[in-house]
Amino acid sequence: MRYLDAAAVTAALTPAAAVEAITAALIAGYDPATDAARTSARTSRGHFLLMPSEVGEYAGVKVATVAPDNPAAGLPRIQASYLLFGAATLTLQAVFDGTALTALRTPAVSIAAVRPVLHRINEPLRVVVFDAGS
Repeated sequence: MRYLDAAAVTAALTPAAAVEAITAALIAGYDPATDAARTSARTSRGHFLLMPSEVGEYAGVKVATVAPDNPAAGLPRIQASYLLFGAATLTLQAVFDGTALTALRTPAVSIAAVRPVLHRINEPLRVVVFDAGS
């Protein structure tokens, strides 16, 4: 089982490669609407957010925490880990820094969504994606 921290996640996948991966999954027939429902659970100090997904030979779940008091202690309000399993046996394959993964995925989904329009423009473009966080 591998663990990829934030540096390893960003080193393994560029923003452009993240857009390509999301685009390829959508073209291959992945429909995010078919994923299991996201759920949340309250804790005494915040929330757990559970976001499961299954695509092809992999299944996974992002477990995020939202702790409103953390910034006062110098800690992030939202933190996450992503657990990746083999779909056939549900054996844990890797754990990723979920916060870094989300930082790649969120803008990549936005770019993948508008990409068909961007390809109609015949000059270099710079695209900025704003995110309010998860």
